[in-house]
Order: sequence, then structure tokens, then C-alpha cells
Amino acid sequence: MKTNILVTKYDLLTDDVEVLADGLGHFQNGKLTYYELNDPVTKHEIIFLDDRIYLRRFSEIESETELLVDEKGMCKVVSPYGVMVLESKLLVYERKEDMYMVEYQIYQEKELISHQKITWKIK
Repeated sequence: MKTNILVTKYDLLTDDVEVLADGLGHFQNGKLTYYELNDPVTKHEIIFLDDRIYLRRFSEIESETELLVDEKGMCKVVSPYGVMVLESKLLVYERKEDMYMVEYQIYQEKELISHQKITWKIK
């Protein structure tokens, strides 16, 4: 079903904040799809399950991140230069009726390269 959404990404390494989407999305059975505010051809697909979250981004550079509760997950990035497979770690996962939030880290060979928090507000 179509819904209004506000998606905000917080980079906890640089303290940058970015609104990824503010407008219409589609949310049904735990699956949210929307297009980026600053790049309307880039599609996101988020699947919220009890024990995991899948973050998928479809664009020139595609990514798929699997965040697992109490386990290490993976992040795969596909670009014209090749494929990178990284390790993900879910730190916080909150689910409410009108808001979802994750905080996670991405590692490349045990080195922390990304620490983000994303909130999805469903209006």
C-alpha cells in the first residue's frame, strides 16, 4: 500500500545527516520500497523480519546488506569495477508501528569502514 515516508541516514563516523527519502513509498507485509530524494532513479527495497533486515539499493552501484540479530551478516557491493563482499554487524534494531530504526557497522577485513543509523518514519 502507498504511504508517506521519511528516511534519514546518520553517518556516525563523520556526524553527517542525510535525508534519503521524503515522500511516497510502498509498504506492505514488512517490505518497504522507495526512491532516493536526490537521485530519483535509485530504488531502495527494505525487508523487515523478526531476526534480520535486508537493505537493497538498485542503481549504477548496487548493494545488498543483510543485518542479522545476534550474528554477523554480509554486505555485497556491485559496481562497474567489480564486486566487494564485506561483513556487517547489527547493533540496534527497533520496530514500532510507525517507525523502524537500525544502527549497524560495516567491516572490511576487521577494519571498521562504516557506522550508520537509518530511521524510516512511516506516516
